[in-house]
Amino acid sequence: MRWRRSSQASPEHDVRWRYPLKTLPRPTGAATHVIITEYDLPRVTIEPHDVYRDAKGMIWFSDFGESLVGQLDPSTGKEREFPLRCSKDARRPASSASRRVLTGRIG
Repeated sequence: MRWRRSSQASPEHDVRWRYPLKTLPRPTGAATHVIITEYDLPRVTIEPHDVYRDAKGMIWFSDFGESLVGQLDPSTGKEREFPLRCSKDARRPASSASRRVLTGRIG
C-alpha cells in the first residue's frame, strides 16, 4: 500500500508501509446507541479538556485556557471552579496546604 502526502505530490515523497493497513470493524447494535448532552458553561473563555466522570456522577475537567479545574453537576447543570496556583518558575510547581502538587498554565 502506498501513501502520499497531499502537500508533496512528487514521487520521492511516497511512503510504503511494510504491512497491510486494516480498518477496525464498524460498531453495530447497542454500541451505536449514544446520547450526547451539551451543557452551557458560564463563560465563553472556558475551554474544557480531559473530561472525567467520577463515581458520584460529577463531571470534572481541566480548563485548557485558564488555570483552573472545573466541576459540573449534570443533574443541575451547576458548574464550580477551583483555581490552580502556579509558581512563576515552571520547574517549581506550587503546593497546597495538604501538600498536593498544583500545576497550571502560566501566561
